This record gives sequence, C-alpha cells and structure tokens, in this order.
Amino acid sequence: MKEQIMTLVFKSIVTILTTILSIIIPYFIAKFKAYIEEKGKAVQYNRALGIARGMYFGLEDEFKDIEKSGDIKKEEMKNRLLKIFPTLTDVELDSINKDICHTIDTGIKELNSPIAINK
Repeated sequence: MKEQIMTLVFKSIVTILTTILSIIIPYFIAKFKAYIEEKGKAVQYNRALGIARGMYFGLEDEFKDIEKSGDIKKEEMKNRLLKIFPTLTDVELDSINKDICHTIDTGIKELNSPIAINK
C-alpha cells in the first residue's frame, strides 16, 4: 500500500514537472530566438551605418558640381544601401542619414571654431 502511494506521488510529480517544462521550454526558446533576431538586426544596422559613412564622401565628390543636391544624394545613398542591405527599413535608413548629417555637422563646427591658445 505504501509503495503504491509512493509510486502514485512520484508519477504525479513527474507529470507536473513535465507539464511545467513543456510550457517553460518553448517560452524560453521563443525569447532566445527573438533576442538573436534583434541582435542580428543591430549588427546589420551597424554595418550599414559604417558603409554609409564611407559612402558619404564618395557621394559628396560625385555631386560636388550640383547645387542643392542634398535630396539627390540622400536618395542615391538609400538606393545603394538597399542594394547591399535589402532588409533595411525606411526608419533605419532615415536614422542612418540623420547620424551621418549629425557627424558631418559636428565636424564642420569643430573645424570652424577658433583655436584657443593658452599662454
């Protein structure tokens, strides 16, 4: 009798643990997949940003003779980046464009600021 109760309790515990694990394991697998996917998107974005920074000066040289060519350069940059990274979204492309513009504006401000000489 005692052995039957122990066997029944053991089977119940195993059943409960199996049920809990069958719920928890798929949840963690889904979370891990989402994490890996997000990390992959961040890596792709950072690669695209690095390439766009290098591409900027080439585009500046190509369009140096055309006045008010900002929109044309932006479109050309977008097209070239989409050829390399077809999964980039418009939001990511706009963010890359803003980052490059901010970097260039900061560089220009630094070049135009007077040099302070301490005596």
